[in-house]
Amino acid sequence: MKKLFAASCILLCTLMFASRLLAQNPIPSFGVPVIADPTIFEEMDDAKTLNGNLSSFLTPTLHERSAMGKRKMLVKVERSDSRELEWATITIYSLDGLTTHDPYTVMEGVIYEASIDERLWGVRVINASSNAKLSVWIE
Repeated sequence: MKKLFAASCILLCTLMFASRLLAQNPIPSFGVPVIADPTIFEEMDDAKTLNGNLSSFLTPTLHERSAMGKRKMLVKVERSDSRELEWATITIYSLDGLTTHDPYTVMEGVIYEASIDERLWGVRVINASSNAKLSVWIE
């Protein structure tokens, strides 16, 4: 019984904190190679940005996001060292899990824009060409 309880506690803690472990890249990020499946970009919340890194200066606080109202998530695919046309299929989602935009394929040189609100958002790369680099930012 004790082993079952301990295993249940470990499983519960793992599930609770799994979403925090998935974020690979903060928003904004520029020129990030798409090498892992999936590659994920997520906005940092106010508590995460207090560690004094560069993202703390670039990420607006909740109060600032609320004052902005509608914002734009921008995604751009860039070329690495390939002669092929680069592309990435992405989906944009709110970190609270209530909203997910349909998947969209972004071609190299085109900036994809999605309207978002004051909540925290993320971008997940579903599929991409082999040498694609992504830049993700919010205006």
